[in-house]
Amino acid sequence: KTGGVLFTGAASTPPTMSQNGDPFLVSLSSTFVHEWTQIPGSLNADSGRAVAVDSKGFVLGGGDFSGFLALKTLFVLTSEGGSIDPYIAKYHPGSGGQLLGTPVWGTAGQGSSGSDELTAIATTPERDVIAVGNYRGALSVAGQALPASSVNDPSMFVVRLRQ
Repeated sequence: KTGGVLFTGAASTPPTMSQNGDPFLVSLSSTFVHEWTQIPGSLNADSGRAVAVDSKGFVLGGGDFSGFLALKTLFVLTSEGGSIDPYIAKYHPGSGGQLLGTPVWGTAGQGSSGSDELTAIATTPERDVIAVGNYRGALSVAGQALPASSVNDPSMFVVRLRQ
């Protein structure tokens, strides 16, 4: 994606306006015309917290969730034991016959009963994903087990996901 605006966050769905929100990711063109929106959903309070674009224009969105998170009908991510865990999802730039914003893959951190959060994502020139966040207790991201931390005192993580 070149030019334009990407933003993420959490939104509640009317008419209930419950405190349980869903993460959203919105793409606008360089002239601020809406291109696509993704709203991965679940029944729990989830949030979008970070967005990045790789060198091929693929969009990465991430945040945290609990329970399960459905990325359209392609992927369902699950968290450990009802805790809050981080996630990252990759969306197609809309070339080669693929629709703009179609989910390509998603991954979730698997933590203990503590709250684990993704706070930032970035990409390298090789299109690897760098994920940054914090965790309490134990956390595994894409099969990478991180050292255990105190449940009361969060530790920071920086993980490189190779694509």
